[in-house]
Amino acid sequence: MMKISNNLSLSVIDNHNILYRQCWLFLSIFIFVILSIDCSIGGEAIKENPAHVLKKYLDESEDPVELAAEVVTKNGRGAVFTDDNICFKIAIYRLFKYWEDPRSEQALSIAAKSGKQIIPQIGLTKYGIAQDILNHVKAKKQVSDLINNITNHRESLKVIEEYITNNWDSLITNSEGRYALIDYPYTLCKYLIQKAAEVGGADALSIIYKTEIWPGINHVHGDRETSLDEYFWYQLKYGQEIVDYAKSIGFEKAAKSHGFLDSIARTKNVNAGRLLSEWLKGVREDDYKSIDVIISKISMLPDAREQLLLLLDNPNFYIFRISTHSLMSIDLVSDEVIEKFKKVKEQIVSRGADEDKVRILDSMLARLTDNLQLKKERPNKK
Repeated sequence: MMKISNNLSLSVIDNHNILYRQCWLFLSIFIFVILSIDCSIGGEAIKENPAHVLKKYLDESEDPVELAAEVVTKNGRGAVFTDDNICFKIAIYRLFKYWEDPRSEQALSIAAKSGKQIIPQIGLTKYGIAQDILNHVKAKKQVSDLINNITNHRESLKVIEEYITNNWDSLITNSEGRYALIDYPYTLCKYLIQKAAEVGGADALSIIYKTEIWPGINHVHGDRETSLDEYFWYQLKYGQEIVDYAKSIGFEKAAKSHGFLDSIARTKNVNAGRLLSEWLKGVREDDYKSIDVIISKISMLPDAREQLLLLLDNPNFYIFRISTHSLMSIDLVSDEVIEKFKKVKEQIVSRGADEDKVRILDSMLARLTDNLQLKKERPNKK
């Protein structure tokens, strides 16, 4: 009886093993079949990354606007790509490329209304991006219509300035502007300033100062990154004119205009550092905020090291302190810097610096020494 029982148990175990192997075989075949199923568009199998495939189709299509519109509206053969966020954005940017085609605006309008545009604490959804690009398309069209048939650049600039002035409240005063994720008036104003800079060159500086909006490359490029030199083309091209304009209005007015001081530093103009240094000399010794602002812009200059080393000779406590911090923040500490620091520190102490200032200077010297030591121990980059 015991022998029969054992045989039965072994038989059951064998059956279980066979069933187990059969299940695994079936599951393997099922997974293989699932992985072999491809998305398709126009009857062709998509075996690659969907984003790469969509780009290929758009590049080769005789009517890329139609395909991109199908993707963002989840319609027709392009619908297979709609749920892929990257593909959705690729299609949006392609529609912007063909902004003059009325189908682009129509498709973007539908896409923008297809879901929630903003998620708090996160930002724009793909539908919010569609709304933002729609704003860009509408703004480009509006600016184009505004100066249509005007061939004289000076006249074009005049028309743009008059439009901004006459619509100041809607464009600037009542606009949520640069602090909003999606804001059509601000987008329109950016395009107006961009066009003013293109047609007016340095003559557009007064309207740029007034609006506090600087020309650049609007962030709709889709397929490529924008270099800093591309973005700051205006500052690089009209550097001397910007420096001259800033000199004519003075530090206080320049500082009040958003981005103006940054733009002076972005010019890479040799006279930019001289102007900022002149302004620094005219600031009150205890005006910590102005000193900090000016030195932070000096730190952005191509010759920042030379400019900051000159400032280290200044026995003004705040200038000395902020210049030292700037040298550390952009990794320019050296034996020369420490020797200069020690020398000027003695001058400041001899002039009657209080205990708090002396303690701050001692702490800074210790940080400079540690900073240099770490720098020397750091492996040299080839």
